[in-house]
Amino acid sequence: MMRRSIHTISIALITCTHGLWVSNTNAQDLQNIGKEDPLRISGGINLTSIAYNANGIDNRRDPFTWFANGNLNFSLYGWNIPLSFSYSNQQVNHLQPFNQYGIAPQYKWVKAYLGYNSMTFSPYTLAGHIFLGGGVELTPGKWRISAMYGRLNEAVEEDTLVNQSIAPMFRRMGAGVRVGIEDKKYALHAIVFNAWDDENSLSSIPVASEVFPRENLVLSLIGRKQITERITLNAEYATSALTQDTRAVETGGESVFRNAGPLFTPRASSQYFDAFNASVVYAGNSYALQLNYERIDPGYETLGAYFFNNDMENLTVSGNLRLLQDKINLAVNAGRQRNNLQDTETSATERLISSVNATFIPNAKWNITGSYSNFSTFTNVRPRFDPFFEDELDTLNFYQITQNTTATVSHSFGSRERRQGIMFNGSFQNANEETDTESAPDTDSRYYSGSASYRYTMTQKGLSLMSGVNFYQNELAGLTSTTIGPNLSVSKTMLDKTLRNTLSAGYNHQDNGNGNERKVLNVRLGVSYNPVQSKGNMPSKKENRNNDKDQQYPGMTDQPLPKEPETDKERKNKIFQGSSRHTFSLNVAYLRSFQETVTTDPFSELTGTISYSYSF
Repeated sequence: MMRRSIHTISIALITCTHGLWVSNTNAQDLQNIGKEDPLRISGGINLTSIAYNANGIDNRRDPFTWFANGNLNFSLYGWNIPLSFSYSNQQVNHLQPFNQYGIAPQYKWVKAYLGYNSMTFSPYTLAGHIFLGGGVELTPGKWRISAMYGRLNEAVEEDTLVNQSIAPMFRRMGAGVRVGIEDKKYALHAIVFNAWDDENSLSSIPVASEVFPRENLVLSLIGRKQITERITLNAEYATSALTQDTRAVETGGESVFRNAGPLFTPRASSQYFDAFNASVVYAGNSYALQLNYERIDPGYETLGAYFFNNDMENLTVSGNLRLLQDKINLAVNAGRQRNNLQDTETSATERLISSVNATFIPNAKWNITGSYSNFSTFTNVRPRFDPFFEDELDTLNFYQITQNTTATVSHSFGSRERRQGIMFNGSFQNANEETDTESAPDTDSRYYSGSASYRYTMTQKGLSLMSGVNFYQNELAGLTSTTIGPNLSVSKTMLDKTLRNTLSAGYNHQDNGNGNERKVLNVRLGVSYNPVQSKGNMPSKKENRNNDKDQQYPGMTDQPLPKEPETDKERKNKIFQGSSRHTFSLNVAYLRSFQETVTTDPFSELTGTISYSYSF
C-alpha cells in the first residue's frame, strides 16, 4: 500500500508532453465559455434497400435486403456524446459508447484529460494506450510538461468452462511523466513510465493460462539540437526493465534500476532492454539529406503500447532535390534492416530497400510522375534443435526480391467552359523468390497494368464524358492471365447541380491462358438528388430587415443597429447548426458474362439500390 501511495503522490506532482493525442475526444477550451453556444446537436439517418436477381448461377446474395442506420451527437462545450444505431432484416445493432468517455478541458496553456483517454510520450514508452484516469499537459513558455495516471487494463477472471477464448488478465495500472524544454534550436525531454499489475485483482491465480502479474519501468531521454543553420540532430535512448512475474524473489538488479525505489523492484524474473534511434538532417536551399539509425534489443517491450516490434536494426538514408524552380522534384530512399541481433534465433532476415520518386510539372497543363522501388529480403534458416550449430548442409538461404515501377502522364487543355484532358498510366511489379533447394517450385511472378483515358467536360451545362481502355496481365508459375477492355461514362447535372445522372459501361475480355476465356459486360445507371438547406448561409428575416436599412440609409452603415430579441426558432437553429442535407439515390447495375468457361456457364446479375439519407 505504501508503494502505491508513493506512486499516486509522485505522479500528481510530475507532468509531461510531446506528441500527445487523445482518441475519440476533443479538447474543451474553457476560454470559449460564454462566447459560443453551449449545446450543439448533429446527426443523420440513412435508409437503403437492395434488390438482387441472378440468372445462370445461384444467387450470391439475398434477393432483398434493407437496412437503416443513424447517428446522433450532442456536443456540450466540445464534450461529444455520440449515439448510433443500425437495423436491418439481418441483424440489429445499437451502439451506446457511454462505457468509455473522456473530456479534455483547456484554458490557455493548461490542458487536462479526464476519463478514458490515450496519450503518447514516445514510441518506446507510452504509445497510444487507452487508460481510465487523468492526465495533464502544461505548455508555459518553453516548458513542455505532461503526466498521466490511470488504469490500463481491467481485471478479467479466468473461465475454463464457458469461454476459454478470453484470456484472463490482472488489473494493470500505469503512471507516466514527461518533462522537457524546447526552442527552435534545441529540445530536451525526460520520460518516466511505470506500469504494474495488481496480483490481488483476481480471485484466483490463472492455472490453465500462463498469465503472471507483470511490472515495467521505462526511462527515456529525447533530444534535438540544431548544430548549425542547416544541420539538425535528433535522438532518443530508452531503457526498459520488465518483470515477468512479480511473485519471484527479489535480486540486486541492474545498476540503473537498483535504486529505483518504489517505482520498480528487481526480481529473478526481471529483464532489461535498450532501444535507440538517431537522425541527422541537412537542409539545403533546394535539397535535403537525412540519415536515420534505429536499434531495438530482442525482447524489448513496454506495457504502455499494445504492440511493439523488437529485435531489429534499421539504417536508412533519404534525400530530396528540387530543380528548375520546383518544377522537378526527386526523392530517394535507401536502407538496410536486419534482425537476430544477438544471433540466438533459428532464422535471420536481412532486407535491402531502395526507392526513387520523381515529379515533373513544367506548367499547369502537364504533370509527369514516376517511381521505382526495390525490396530485397534474405533469410537464413538454421536447425531448430541447435541455433548455434553451423553446417551449410543443414541451413536454408531464402531470397525474395520485389520491384515496383509506375509512371503517369496527364495533359489538360481546352477552355474554361470546355475542359479536356488525357491521361496515361502504367505499372509493373516483379516478385521473385529463390532458395538453395533445386526442387523448389518457380514462384517468379510479374504483373503489368496500363490505362489510357480521355475526359471532356462542359462546365456550364454540367456535362462530363470520360472514355478509356484498361489492360492487366499477370504471369505466375508459367501461366499468363490477360484482361483488356474499353469503358465509357457520361454524367449530367441538372436543377442547379442538385440532380446528377450517371451512365457507365465497361466491357472486358479475359484470357486465363489455359483455354478459358470470359467476356464480361458491366452497365451502371445512377441518379442522385441532394438539395441542401443551409441554415448558416441563408439570411434570416431579421438580417434582411437590417440589409434593407443599410440600403435606405447608406450614410449610417457604421452606426450600430438596435439589437432585436432572439426568437425561439433562431435559438433552435443555433442548437442544430450547420447545413441539413437530403439525398435520394437510385442505382442499377447489370453484369453479363457471355463466354462459357470450364467452371461456369454464361450468367447475368441485376442489382438495384434505393437509398435516402438525411443529415443535419
